[in-house]
Amino acid sequence: MPHRMEEMMAKGVKYRRVYDDPSSGDGMRILVDRVWPRGVREEEAELRDPARREAVDWLRESAGKRPMTLLTAARDLEHSQASVLAHWLNEWARSRG
Repeated sequence: MPHRMEEMMAKGVKYRRVYDDPSSGDGMRILVDRVWPRGVREEEAELRDPARREAVDWLRESAGKRPMTLLTAARDLEHSQASVLAHWLNEWARSRG
């Protein structure tokens, strides 16, 4: 299954699998899955975790200011909640100027 990481690299918010090794281009790494992924230790994931009730506002504010990568354990990356959220945040940031 092809994923469009090249397309996402040009935008402020990227998405990828939490099982992929962290890279220097990730920026802030944020897990968007509701359940913690199997076999991943918290220290290895290098995550930033804002409070849940403030998460959407915080993500919108951060999307236009700094690089960030939304992480998911889903196998189908293109149809994951990380993909949908990344596309939404990128569109929101683009509409804001």
